[in-house]
Amino acid sequence: MAVSRREFITSATATAIASRVVTGTVSAKPTTDARIVLVYDDGPVTDYTKAFPVHKEEGVPASIGIVSKWVGTDGSESMSRAATADELSEMESFGFEIMSHTREHTSLTSFPLAADIEPDDTRAYPKGPHASHPFHHGYEVEIYDGNKSVTRKIVGSGRNDDDDRYMVLDEPVGTTFDADTARERLTPKTMRYLLHDSKRTLESYGFEVDNLLAPFDQFSGYAERFTEEFYTGVANAVDSDGINPRGKVDPYGIRRDYFIEYTDWETISGELDTIAETNALGVFGAHTQREEVTPEKIRRMIRAAKRRGIEIVTLRQALADAGFGPETATTTTTTTNGTTATETATSNETATPTGTRTVVADSTKSSGDESLLDRYGPVGAVGCVGAGLGAFWWRQNDDE
Repeated sequence: MAVSRREFITSATATAIASRVVTGTVSAKPTTDARIVLVYDDGPVTDYTKAFPVHKEEGVPASIGIVSKWVGTDGSESMSRAATADELSEMESFGFEIMSHTREHTSLTSFPLAADIEPDDTRAYPKGPHASHPFHHGYEVEIYDGNKSVTRKIVGSGRNDDDDRYMVLDEPVGTTFDADTARERLTPKTMRYLLHDSKRTLESYGFEVDNLLAPFDQFSGYAERFTEEFYTGVANAVDSDGINPRGKVDPYGIRRDYFIEYTDWETISGELDTIAETNALGVFGAHTQREEVTPEKIRRMIRAAKRRGIEIVTLRQALADAGFGPETATTTTTTTNGTTATETATSNETATPTGTRTVVADSTKSSGDESLLDRYGPVGAVGCVGAGLGAFWWRQNDDE
């Protein structure tokens, strides 16, 4: 009987984690119904060299957000290089969850404008510390103000003499937009492309990809409309404390905090106390490429959770137990040398055939010669009803 990759991963995860010997005297056995998810961003090699060894020693999983176009490359300027597919596969086989972090670490939200736009202008100035759309050449952007909208393609970017970032558009805007009321965002066509292509590319390596990690901790109702077509949940929909009350988990409204950067240990300890006392779900993140994120501080977080009787799980497991995503039933708990692992069994799932899989490192093509970017136009095969009939509603009810 064929076994699906998900069934293999959940079974192998329980076996691998249960076989680890936890160093020190902190027991991994949970004594509450509280849980936390540790999430690492971007997919740098330091996820593999810095975080993964600690998690193996402590016998606990994590969820990692991977920028699909960076796999096996130099990645971004913030890292020495990105993790390879083999390194990610080893982490997944142990029990880590692979999540999408979009195709090119692209912001999924809208931005206000820093300057008015005149009809002859071919430049637009988005405003905000993470207004990264100008650097994504070839993507379509929509400029809108609630009464009218214009769609143009980004063909270039730069900075003016005042160091303001701008995008170069393929043709003049053709109308006037007031910076006080107008915003810019990626079009529905582009949103679907970058969300689906990332998932498709990661799955071509053989990974199970159910969830999204939003770049720059930016997510909105507009982004949710497209994200829910491809992903079960978003690990960082709300950049706040990491406490998600029990029984009120919203897969597209998950709160995440950082447990090393941008915070202090007293704050994180208090959040862990609340999570343990209320049996909540905690979600905490870190960028392992940052110097301040050390193996010692990662271990401190893991052991602090263990001392409070909090179980550490993946986001996939947390959402499945809350009734979202693939149906997963918790079965037994096995303890080996003080390490507890929860085994899972997946049902109602079609087994995938075994065989050789072609790896597509940058899957800009779908079946035949059709571009995914071309496929996801406003009347594309996926979400055409939402993009077509709902376009007016979206513009009038944008909650960003």
